Amino acid sequence: MIKRAVLALIISISFLGAASVVINEVSFGDLQWVELYNLTGAEVDLNGWTIENAKGADELYGTIPPSGYVVITESKSLFIQAFPDVDRNRILEVKDGSIGKGLSGKSDMLLLKDLRGNVVDFVNWGQPDPFWPNYISSLWDPGVTPIKTVIARIPDGQDTDSPYDFKSVGQPTPGEENPPSSGLDVSSWGKIKAIFSGGRKG
Repeated sequence: MIKRAVLALIISISFLGAASVVINEVSFGDLQWVELYNLTGAEVDLNGWTIENAKGADELYGTIPPSGYVVITESKSLFIQAFPDVDRNRILEVKDGSIGKGLSGKSDMLLLKDLRGNVVDFVNWGQPDPFWPNYISSLWDPGVTPIKTVIARIPDGQDTDSPYDFKSVGQPTPGEENPPSSGLDVSSWGKIKAIFSGGRKG
């Protein structure tokens, strides 16, 4: 009986520890934004969740639809100018005008925490610094090596707890599925997605 209880507890902890939402795409260039992707078949309430970089944090709000996306940005108006096709109801603007304390392209980190303060997902790029105020020991060392200013999970939503889940991408796709690393040009990939999605975005 005791063994069964312990096994049930382990299973419960493992289930609760599974990521429901992942940091799917990050832009740390002139216009900074972070795409979240809901891996589950149920809507996730983000109210009270936080997103943190190495030196600061922002509280989130709203919901993320089943198998859907939201984009966190420093400026909703500038983001809409750059990406007018993204569903405006899925764009979350941080209150202080910068994600965390502003994302560094050289080396930084992002933590996604739920309402209880549990780390749901993280990504870091470059060399982590143990003196970062929000540093955690589980950061990858070294982290993702960014070649460009946007990194994304390739394939979309892949989470093997490895920096190799992320690739630098030349064509950002906020609010929709990330392109595969197949060598297809952006135009070809867009046509393929349109055929299989009926022209609708994720």
